[in-house]
Amino acid sequence: MSSKTEFQDSRRLTAGKVLSNYGIFIAFIILFVVLSFLAPGKFLTIQNILNIAKQISIVGLLATALTLVLIMGEIDISFAGLTTLCGVAVATWQGSALIQGIEGRIGFTVPVPFAIILTILLGLSAGLIVGLIVTKVRVTALLVTLGAGAIYEGLALFWSEARAVTGLKDSFKVLGQGYSFGVPNLVWIFIIFVIIITFVAKKTKFGRHIYAIGGNIQAAYLSGVPVTRVRTIVFGIMGLTAGLAGILLTSRLNSATPEPQPTYMLDAIAACVIGGTSLAGGVGNPARTVIGVLFLGVIYNGLTLLGVPVALQYIIKGAIIIGAIVLDSMKQRVEGGYVKE
Repeated sequence: MSSKTEFQDSRRLTAGKVLSNYGIFIAFIILFVVLSFLAPGKFLTIQNILNIAKQISIVGLLATALTLVLIMGEIDISFAGLTTLCGVAVATWQGSALIQGIEGRIGFTVPVPFAIILTILLGLSAGLIVGLIVTKVRVTALLVTLGAGAIYEGLALFWSEARAVTGLKDSFKVLGQGYSFGVPNLVWIFIIFVIIITFVAKKTKFGRHIYAIGGNIQAAYLSGVPVTRVRTIVFGIMGLTAGLAGILLTSRLNSATPEPQPTYMLDAIAACVIGGTSLAGGVGNPARTVIGVLFLGVIYNGLTLLGVPVALQYIIKGAIIIGAIVLDSMKQRVEGGYVKE
């Protein structure tokens, strides 16, 4: 009986590892093949593939940075609001806003390169402040980032007078609308960013510290890991990424809207979980998150090509997010991550 039980446990563990390591790749290939047949001549074209890559780039940036936060065992739900705020900031700081009187609220304008640098610093500073509150005051990150997100959205509305900021400089549009070697600049930026973040996570001491904190924060502290500093920096990276995302989104749309983008938050979290990042912390890979982002991007693109109503698309999106979370929970149980009561 004991031998049979051990065999069953071993089989469950093997199934869990296969599901964890290859499930998303198998699902992605099946989805790709199915959509190729359902939308012939529309889905599997170079132009459509480039469109998908372009559409997922900004969410992909956010999801890649969020992966580090989740690996650390934390959560950040403020980045959507910070992305909106940074979009308004970069548009107004370059002095090309068409809103009457808006320059009076910011007091100065700068050339486009400086506007970009200032916006990235704004995002970085906001992330570091959140990190310091979480680590020094010892408040739950969920609550801190919930409040921070509301502040960012309020500032964006006040700063832009609740109207879209338009009239951006032509040199600024190149980031979000330009192409290099036949590929959108957005995609190149996304690829470079993923390579950098993956290298940091997998090949540096700082990355090992992130995994250690997510695995067991007390053990990490006793092992000499500078827990407070690492956690603060990771939130800073998330803020910096939100600043970059705000810049690219504004450049792509050729305007900055003060309206929040809650779908970015949902899509980024879903992409992380689909890509194998555990909400419990300690497990994840920024490179695998890209597969999660691609998976969602292909689904949304396919639904649009098939003429699925927008309302139904939202329902499907919600179901995917719930399914990803349930799958993560099941995977943890199979691998022995949770103790049954």
